[in-house]
Amino acid sequence: MMSATKALVLAAGAFSVDDAGLVVRGRPSFALWGDALQQVRRASRGWQFLVGDLIAYGEDAYGEEAAQLIDAAEWDETSVAVYVWLAKRIPRERRRMALFPRGGIDQHMAVAKLAAPDQVSWLERAAAEGWTVTETRRQLKALTTGGTPAPVYKIEVVCQTDTARDTLMARLTSEGWQCRAK
Repeated sequence: MMSATKALVLAAGAFSVDDAGLVVRGRPSFALWGDALQQVRRASRGWQFLVGDLIAYGEDAYGEEAAQLIDAAEWDETSVAVYVWLAKRIPRERRRMALFPRGGIDQHMAVAKLAAPDQVSWLERAAAEGWTVTETRRQLKALTTGGTPAPVYKIEVVCQTDTARDTLMARLTSEGWQCRAK
């Protein structure tokens, strides 16, 4: 059984992560700090896949022993089941991390029930078109109902200040428009 005090180690042990946050060991070099930063960035982009992959591996490799450890970790069973299902439905080679942080996990969820080649084409299309989760689902719904989705028009607006941009986006969002700042 693993000790509850073990910490996630980053950048050759210069940093570790425990329940309370980051632990720094000594005075790591700038390069080690940069390595740790990249490790955290990669893990945070698709953390649901990370959890799903790790638990799926444990279940396959260790069976009941893994199940007991997972239960002891007090994970939310529903969330864990979803992450494992998603990780198994869309393996690493089919994931499109370019969709993160724009709702990428939800876009992967939207295509997870499709056949493998369709998952790839829909995820690539969503990434190339810059679709939101809502747009991905709208396009998929049109496909499954045999209809053609209504056209989407993109309008670019240049605002002189951040306040003007935020005010306009808030107004348009309240009227049902989808807005994205660049």
